[in-house]
Amino acid sequence: MVSIRRTLLLLVALVAFSELLSQKLFAADWQQPTKEELSMTSILEVPGANAVYLYRDETSDDRGSASLGLDGESNQDSSYTLYVRMKILTEAGKKYADVPIEYPGRYFSVAGVEGRTIHSDGTIIPFTGKPFQKEVYKTNKFSEKETFFTMPDVQVGSILEYRFVLRYDARMLIAPEWRVQSDLFIRNARYYFRAYNGENAITVQNGYMVHLGDVAYTSVLPKAAAVKMSQVQKTFELLVHDVPPLPTEDYMLPVHSMGYRVLFYYTDKHSPEQFWSDEGSAWSKDVNHFASSSKVKDAVAQIVSSRDSDQQKLIKIYDAVMKLENTSFTREVTQQENKQAGLKTKTADDIWEQKRGNEREITLLFIAMARAAGMKGYAVRVASRDETLFDKNYLNIEQLNDYVAIVEVNGKEQFFDPGERYCEFGKLHWKHTSTDALRQTYESTVLIKTPDAAYKEAQTVRSAQLQLGPDGSLHGTITIKMSGVPALEWRQKALQSDEDETKKAFEKEFRATLPLGVEANFNRFVGLEDWKSVLTVQLDVSGSLGMAAGKRVILPSSFFQANSRPLLVGDKRETMIYLKYASAEQDSVTIALPKNFEVESLPQDFQVTTEGVYTTKYAVKDNTYTFVRLLVTPNFLYPMSDFSLLRDFYQKISTQDQQQAILKIGATIAQQ
Repeated sequence: MVSIRRTLLLLVALVAFSELLSQKLFAADWQQPTKEELSMTSILEVPGANAVYLYRDETSDDRGSASLGLDGESNQDSSYTLYVRMKILTEAGKKYADVPIEYPGRYFSVAGVEGRTIHSDGTIIPFTGKPFQKEVYKTNKFSEKETFFTMPDVQVGSILEYRFVLRYDARMLIAPEWRVQSDLFIRNARYYFRAYNGENAITVQNGYMVHLGDVAYTSVLPKAAAVKMSQVQKTFELLVHDVPPLPTEDYMLPVHSMGYRVLFYYTDKHSPEQFWSDEGSAWSKDVNHFASSSKVKDAVAQIVSSRDSDQQKLIKIYDAVMKLENTSFTREVTQQENKQAGLKTKTADDIWEQKRGNEREITLLFIAMARAAGMKGYAVRVASRDETLFDKNYLNIEQLNDYVAIVEVNGKEQFFDPGERYCEFGKLHWKHTSTDALRQTYESTVLIKTPDAAYKEAQTVRSAQLQLGPDGSLHGTITIKMSGVPALEWRQKALQSDEDETKKAFEKEFRATLPLGVEANFNRFVGLEDWKSVLTVQLDVSGSLGMAAGKRVILPSSFFQANSRPLLVGDKRETMIYLKYASAEQDSVTIALPKNFEVESLPQDFQVTTEGVYTTKYAVKDNTYTFVRLLVTPNFLYPMSDFSLLRDFYQKISTQDQQQAILKIGATIAQQ
């Protein structure tokens, strides 16, 4: 009994000592704020900044070690540590009190969090909380949570100092991404990577391969900055100072493709050409294995007829896969849920039997079925340009994060996007057009560019039939017809919420464009789930229109753009102009005027064709005012050198859209 009691006491003492050691070990690393930091109220480099990083340190250890974690326990795992000192400068900056715990990959556990808030008078408030799950996105069907912790008693003038440690299995290789620029100015920062130098580790970057090889990186850095590398120790270090925040301009490229960065990767390849060739071959074999099937052949035989042409067969196959549940737009099904239900996903046969799959699986099923129907079908990995742009020198195949399909029909290859729910037959989602991709060929794989999409692939036609009363009251209807991109976007929004929520969102967005006093109440969608048809929206109009000035009424001439602003403003541009996709908009407005109302003046018809096509026409006939407007944007990406021309083009459009029509009230009406 004495021996057991002594053992228990010893264990308690060891735990207490471990916790004390942990606190002392890391608390000793806190940096004492200077007088200048405590009294700081702004920074010269970014006037009006909400906050500033005084210091930021990211350390990635991919080798594993018997180090002591924040919880005082010995750790054989690999780790990622983030240490931050931040100064809060404005009320808006207090939002940084909620700190996200994030790092690429799904295989982490939080080893510990610690921190303190230091007020401008030097008062210290220690962090005593715990990480929690916070909902960052929610609809009726979807919710997304992330892990946060909250710093205590944050005030304007506070310095936030915190550290968290994440652990992951030392057998896994997770090469870091140093995103050197952020939304805040960074006074000083250090990035450190201790790379793996052993054998037989599992890499997360390239799927489930057992990977041997060296570590390398691609980078975009300021001229004065450079990564210091120890070839013997396989360590990398970067020190940077006075790093400006990322630009926050409208219509920018995806933020992950911008800014200073260092992207590491593990590889045994000696050139990008060798990597993409070898990696493509391995991926192609996986695709062919997935697409090999027996049951799918039987299913295709039931779907198509021997009398059908290849085009007819493909249309029927596309219809069939489009009816399956696409879990990327409903809810991702976990491996555990599939296991509990006795479901597996190894081949196209499994997806067809389960009648559901994610966007990649449904695309591969479509390819398998096309092959089963006797056609040549190929998988394509694309860089989804709503998230990232492809870097050939970054040897990581996960850059190409989406799948589309190519099928040869009558000797001509066509692109398809069956993984994008409701995407039209023979079309690609805009994010999959004009982007880099890796495609299968008959014998190998090759890097390509996907086809461009013309402005005709994104059309919106708005029509208003309105009646203006003698008292300025307005009533009538608006009909909006969308095809291509805008129709697909609203259909997919409805998948992720529901029709009622989508109606409210559409109504709110549309009302913001109308003249003051005009109400547009949603009536109905037509064709919301029919991806083969034009999507039609009908709205009922009420309210009032026009501003009385004596015996005159001033009307906005354009109606749908009454509250619009120029698309691009400012004297200079720091980034390329990225409009996502080419498009065409056509508006027609007809307003029946009251008796004894005369049109005194109308704007002149107008046309400009420098960076696109914009035309307006105004007319009056039988006491009815008619306005027609056309805007074609033929391109989606413009270099900074085109900024002035493009800005002037949209400034002319905005000026014309704000023109007014003036009505004169006749004597009978004026006396009333």
